[in-house]
Amino acid sequence: MNAARAGFMAALLFTLVATAPRTAEAQQAPVHGPAALSVPHPIPPAASTLATPPRDLYQQLTPPVPTPPVVYPVPGYVYGPFGYSPFNFGPYSYPAEAPAKPAVIPPIAKGGLRLESSPRSAQVFVDGLYIGLVDDFGLSGRELDLDEGRHRVELRADGYTTLGFDVRITANQTTRYRGDLQKLSAPPAAVVPAPLPIPPKTMYIIPNCYAGDRPPSRALPRGCDIAKLIVRKP
Repeated sequence: MNAARAGFMAALLFTLVATAPRTAEAQQAPVHGPAALSVPHPIPPAASTLATPPRDLYQQLTPPVPTPPVVYPVPGYVYGPFGYSPFNFGPYSYPAEAPAKPAVIPPIAKGGLRLESSPRSAQVFVDGLYIGLVDDFGLSGRELDLDEGRHRVELRADGYTTLGFDVRITANQTTRYRGDLQKLSAPPAAVVPAPLPIPPKTMYIIPNCYAGDRPPSRALPRGCDIAKLIVRKP
């Protein structure tokens, strides 16, 4: 048995050794020369029998009208240019920012002021601003609307002293002020001092020629006679 097996293996080995060169030659790629780039028999273009050259029908095609995407709006969302979804899913939609609400400024609380002063024609100034006459905000007039808080009020009139006071206004309440302006006193009359008495002097007189408190020391005009000099003592 061993001898038969050994003989089979020897025959197989001999067969493989004998066929090995032929297999190598069969597997070797054949060598070819460089490929020719020229066409051996070029085909001439077909002559056109049409009067006009053919037109390019591709350029005459009308481009298709783009169909806008279907948008399913969802309140509170803004959609992007792509990826619309009826359920608002996907990365192209995001919550829209709510519009900013204007700031609500609370109203300023106000109160009223009535003036019971005279004269009624006096001018009223509040915090340095002219607002009217006393008669406008008296018992027969309207209330002076002022913001809640402290204010400086002045009443001014010609011939009267200025009356100023501070008032604190309470919201939704009316404050009454009673006070009259005082008349200015008349200025005292100017006192004219009495003229000082002139001390008496000795007078030297020449009738129709000279008069003075000193005797003449210069030449007298023609016709004056020094002998007619009169001395009048006080």
